[in-house]
Amino acid sequence: MSRSSSSLPLPALHVDRDLGISMQRQVYLSLRQAITEGRLRAGVRLPSTRQLAQTLGVSRNVVIAAFERLVVEGYLRSYVGSGTYVAPNRQHRRWEIRDGRRPPTSRWARVTETLHLDPRAAGPFTPGMPAIDEFPRRRWTQLVARWWRKAPLHLSGTEALQGLSRLRGAIADYVGMMRGIACSADEVIITAGADQALHCVARLFADPGEPVLLDDPCEPSVRAVFEALDLVTMAAAVDDEGLKIEIGDELRPRVAFATPAAQDPLGMPMSAGRRYQLLEWAGRTGAVIVEDDRDCGLDSGTPPLALKSIDSRGAVIYVSSFAKTLLPGIALGFMIAPPGLVDLLTRARSFSGRDPSTAEQAALADFITEGDYARHLRRLQPLYDDRRNTLHVEIRKQLGGSVTDIRPGNALHSIAWLDPSISDRAVAE
Repeated sequence: MSRSSSSLPLPALHVDRDLGISMQRQVYLSLRQAITEGRLRAGVRLPSTRQLAQTLGVSRNVVIAAFERLVVEGYLRSYVGSGTYVAPNRQHRRWEIRDGRRPPTSRWARVTETLHLDPRAAGPFTPGMPAIDEFPRRRWTQLVARWWRKAPLHLSGTEALQGLSRLRGAIADYVGMMRGIACSADEVIITAGADQALHCVARLFADPGEPVLLDDPCEPSVRAVFEALDLVTMAAAVDDEGLKIEIGDELRPRVAFATPAAQDPLGMPMSAGRRYQLLEWAGRTGAVIVEDDRDCGLDSGTPPLALKSIDSRGAVIYVSSFAKTLLPGIALGFMIAPPGLVDLLTRARSFSGRDPSTAEQAALADFITEGDYARHLRRLQPLYDDRRNTLHVEIRKQLGGSVTDIRPGNALHSIAWLDPSISDRAVAE
């Protein structure tokens, strides 16, 4: 290697005793960055450890340790009687794709490129956004801090895969009361949100290119989950009684998605007759039904029973989350699976990306069992009713005869019907 007598540009190095990082690591990182960015080129001779230590105002042992580490990692080379030099070929090369080419992508990548992403930040009129200003932050922070002070940092055994047992038990009790679902904690699987649950079900029970039945209209983010997995979404029409299953007999999908408690986005509950038709169809075809109930706890009036509460064949996988009742940033949801599918869905969840936060699971278990969750929901109901009524008055005032009808879609949005002669795009703009 050609060695240069050029000296190190010392002003490029600095240490800060208030930074909270050891002096040795600061010297090491500063030197490594100067080398990889090309500010210290191959062959440059560094000052002696004594000289550099004096310049930086640190112990010589600090500089020696930093030098030794950089030598071991190949950034520097040391020669007895000669000094320490920057090793060759340690600079990062900045590659540029000048002609726009990129590596060949998978079929999944090509599918995701066709999907619409909505980067809107949370704010007024964001669909599904709860009253963030009403969230009991102080109480939640106390519960999370309680976990960090007293509990182990990691779950083990079944709890590591299926979720914290206390939370699963609290959820089983809650859905039993709110939706009439008779289940045990063993049938509950904690997820990092409802979309992760949909991802697990879709990957387990449908292959790429196969159809999945969705009610139409459907929440766009749900459709995107299935389409991102290269599944063909089949639109099943809805009316005042909910989803109509006739199209399922024609194409016989292996997965059907429905929102029986309150059709999303239109808001009407599925009638008893349609529920039994859907269950009978699933029993006849062997299909799996995903019952999505993300608004559980936000019902106005008498809470409706879940489809799963009358499922005697084990066809229904109940899915919900706490994004709408608490905060979107609390990425916790759950599945309630038929006993024969618990192990399979638990395995699928463990390979489906992000694990549910252990601290948030513990905090939510206490939040439910100590009564905070029920109090929070009771406080939200009149608030949402008042905000919805105000919104309806303003819509009629601003749009006048353009709106022929307006009604609640669910707790967090309303549906306004425009005069057929008016463009919805024009009104939105």
